[in-house]
Order: sequence, then structure tokens, then C-alpha cells
Amino acid sequence: MTGPAPGAYPPGMNDHPLDALVRPHLDRLVAFRRDLHRHPELKYEEHRTAGKVEEALKAAGYETRRCAGTGVIADAGPPGPRTALRGDMDALPLEERNGFDHRSTVPGRMHACGHDGHTTILLGTALALASRGGTLRRGVRFLFQPAEEGGAGAKRMVEEGALDGVERIFGMHNWPIFPVGTVGVRPGPMMAAAALFEMKVVGRGGHGSQPQEAKDPILAAAQVVTLAQALVSRETHPLKPAVVTFGTIHGGTATNIIPDFVTLSGTIRTLDDAQADRLGARVEEVARGVCGAFGLSVEFRYHRYYPVTSNHPEEAALVARVGEELFGKGAVSGEQLPTMGAEDFSYFLQKVPGAYYFLGGSAPGRTNAMCHSTEYDFNDDLLLPAIRMYLRLVEA
Repeated sequence: MTGPAPGAYPPGMNDHPLDALVRPHLDRLVAFRRDLHRHPELKYEEHRTAGKVEEALKAAGYETRRCAGTGVIADAGPPGPRTALRGDMDALPLEERNGFDHRSTVPGRMHACGHDGHTTILLGTALALASRGGTLRRGVRFLFQPAEEGGAGAKRMVEEGALDGVERIFGMHNWPIFPVGTVGVRPGPMMAAAALFEMKVVGRGGHGSQPQEAKDPILAAAQVVTLAQALVSRETHPLKPAVVTFGTIHGGTATNIIPDFVTLSGTIRTLDDAQADRLGARVEEVARGVCGAFGLSVEFRYHRYYPVTSNHPEEAALVARVGEELFGKGAVSGEQLPTMGAEDFSYFLQKVPGAYYFLGGSAPGRTNAMCHSTEYDFNDDLLLPAIRMYLRLVEA
């Protein structure tokens, strides 16, 4: 797999004047992205990544500062109200199955969501604007964010003042099910609220041949898993999407032993924050009711960790308008949105107006594996259109 040559474009994509700002950096950006892919770092461990970002920004004349531990912030243009752009930096705890030269060199770690690409896109935007800092009419802030994958790095950046002086914000995510040169955006909910729950069903162990002398937590846990699905199918409005998924269940040590306890965990996804909390409370009620009927007890914990990622109408309309201008009529769609995935960009959107959008990453001849797959790799052909999009949003 080779990266695009300077000035190369994905199939069907026309040249644009803004590309002249990117073209001198393109080879270097491809190499930078692949270097990040070789050296993935998990949430709040992005020390090498942050250092590489700082090194490149300082070489381009930027002053940088740290935020949220391993986050990096840089500003361009005049003082005053700024437009913020965000790129997340962290990887995932997965074992990569790809065989190309830039595959992960760290066992059990890989950039399976494209944050190596997002970081590179934001860096490329900063490099492209470095030569125009004195001519920018309004300021720009680059937010290189740690810990999107479950660490709420955006929330911590907000708490530490990353949005002070920011009047609006934009963020993007590569989306392998859309072709390169397409944009997915809509006003309102783009991605779901996410919550997690954990429970421990406590019974009394015994011999598998004499269940009457025990209190079987496996039987009760199985009933909880089954009945919890009715909370979506029978208690939730069919036009209000919701997901209740059990992701883990652990219990027992041998085929002829009834264990003392079973642990379960899962996730709840909705497009309404209050609905997520309601479902969390109902999962707990179901668990306690079922286990109580069997004479067992339950230890239950619920935590809603990301709010709904909800776009502001004006900024979403701007993304759509810019997308059509850059990539052609019909390039922008919201038909397959929202998605029940979650994003901590939601914390930025709670603080200032903005929009979060998807940029297509699929192309013929690629595996086009979806994010969080062990066979995923960011498409380097997306760098140019993604940077072009950020540059145009700043201009607009």
C-alpha cells in the first residue's frame, strides 16, 4: 500500500485552489500518519504522539501548550473569537491483523479507529495555515485531544479551558462505509449517548447434581439478559432508537459446580440523555426483580459516560454547504445518520456551537474494514479532502 503522490486526488475529485496549501506537505503527512500507526498509544498515554505533534507544530512556527495531560493546543491568526478544530489521538487495545509495513509494532495496541489519520488531518491543516496566519481574518484553535476512546478527554479539555475564547467548533471522523469525497452530517443528534452497567448476581454455590441445595446465579443471569431486551422492544417508543447490549458474562469454574456468583456488563445507547438514564434504572429493576424471585441478591453499578453528540443547526448547515461546494452536488447526505456509536465530542458541543461530521473513507481495491476492526487502516487518500474541508470551514 502506497500513499498518494503530492497533488494526487481520489478518483472523481477535482483540484481546488486550497489544495496548493496542502500539496507541499502531503508526502510528509502520509509518512507522519503511518509513523503514528506503527506506534499506537492508549488513552492518556499519548506521550510520543503528543511529542511528535508538538515537534511538527513548533517547526512550523507555532507556540504550543499542553492540556488534559497529553493533549496539545495551538492557535493561529489574530486574537479574539476563534474557530476550533479537533483531532483525537488515542488508539485501541486490539491486536492488529494487517500485514503492511506500517502495521502496529506494539502488541495488543492498534489505531483501529483512524485517530492516527485525524491527528494528521489536523496537523496538515495547521501546516497549511502556518503561512497564512497573518492574513486570517479570525483566529483558529487546533485541539489535539487525548482519550476519546472511553476516557472523556474532551470533557477534561473543556474543564481545563481549551474552549476559552472559542465561538464555534468542528470535528470529523473518517467513515469507511462512505466513499471518499462524501460527507455525512445532519442537525441534531449525530451520535448516541452511551452508558455502561455492571452487575454481580450473588447466589449460593453447590454441586451441579443437586441444584436444590444451591441458589443458581447462572440461571438468574440468563433470565436477566433475556428480559432486559424487552425494555427496548416493549417499553421504548419505536421511533426513539435505543440499544441494550450485554457485552460480558462470567461465572463458574467447572461443569459440575454451581458458582457463588456471576458478573455481567453491557452498554446502553440512545439519542436522548434522559432515555439512557431511564433504561439504566429499568435494567437494574429487572435484575433485582428477577434475582429476588430466585432468592439471590444483586450488586449493580450504572454510569452514563458520554452524552448525545448533537449538532447545532447553523454549523451543520455550514458543513453541508461547504461539502457540496468542495465535492459536488449529491456528495452530502444525512440519510444513514445518526449512528448509535458514541463520541466525547459531545462535551465540546455542550459548551459552544458546532458540528461533527463524517467523511467517507472507502475506495475500490481496499478492504474498507469498519472502525474497531483488527483489519482496519485509515485511507491516506482521505488526507487531502479532509484538510481541504477544514480549511474551507475556517474560511467560511
